[in-house]
Amino acid sequence: MSEAMIVAGMTLCDAALAIAEALPAYYVETRERQAMSEMLLQHITKLSQTNYLLDRKVRQLSDTEATWLCQALERLTHDEPIQYIVGVAPFGSFDLTVGRGVLIPRPETAELCELILARHPATEAPQRLLDVGCGSACIPIYIGSERPQWSLYAMDQSEQALGYAEQNVRQTGVAVQLFRGDLFAWCQGKGIPAKLPPINLLVSNPPYIPECDQATMRPNVLVGEPREALFVPDADPLRYYRALVALVPQIRSPQAPLTLYCETHHQLAHEVAALCEQAGAISSEVLKDLTGRERFVQATFQ
Repeated sequence: MSEAMIVAGMTLCDAALAIAEALPAYYVETRERQAMSEMLLQHITKLSQTNYLLDRKVRQLSDTEATWLCQALERLTHDEPIQYIVGVAPFGSFDLTVGRGVLIPRPETAELCELILARHPATEAPQRLLDVGCGSACIPIYIGSERPQWSLYAMDQSEQALGYAEQNVRQTGVAVQLFRGDLFAWCQGKGIPAKLPPINLLVSNPPYIPECDQATMRPNVLVGEPREALFVPDADPLRYYRALVALVPQIRSPQAPLTLYCETHHQLAHEVAALCEQAGAISSEVLKDLTGRERFVQATFQ
């Protein structure tokens, strides 16, 4: 990383080049550096993508904008995720509020939402969906924006994450009822809110990254994001999936099937599917993400 020279009076075009040069070395792709530079500049100038492209060669930084950009770069050098710095993360058609204490939504999770929507078209009867470990509430917000007739519920153990979820539900206007709860208590029938009705669709993107994978991960993920939302012990990588499967009989109606959709580590997908079948699923399927990795599991319980 080189020292950035961001000063008032620079054009946005020159500032973008200076920011890209100053980013930490683990941002290796030129396109990624350019996108991050533009994200910072559009955020502080409040320019739309179109206006930024039109004005970047003539629009100059103010003193306030230059100061903020220098502070933002300093935070990036300390491995803070850029989404925390600008306070939002794009997810589907939304810019969701994020910050320290909540996982940044990933593109793979948007793929999971699209998978659910494709398999449950709007012509079906409305579903009752519960997202376990909801974080920013990205999953129910994405799905609810396309299926407004569904009843959407979401839970998380983290009070900090639920604070962001509440903001996002309020800002997007998608109707989601939020609960604070512990999956490992709920799966034993303890602490489940009386207001939670029988569920048809159970969705989760639980922690699934083995601790041994940390050696290959970027510092901005390891330092910035909540570890409890990412990692599982090497000795027990399926612990959250066992709890999800045990939760099924606690929340489903005896008269109706429940379908579980979950995101998982590509090396664990078949183990998760087998776990579901051992617990009584009448069907299970491993599904690939857009990169061809086995990323999702769908299982139906009756």
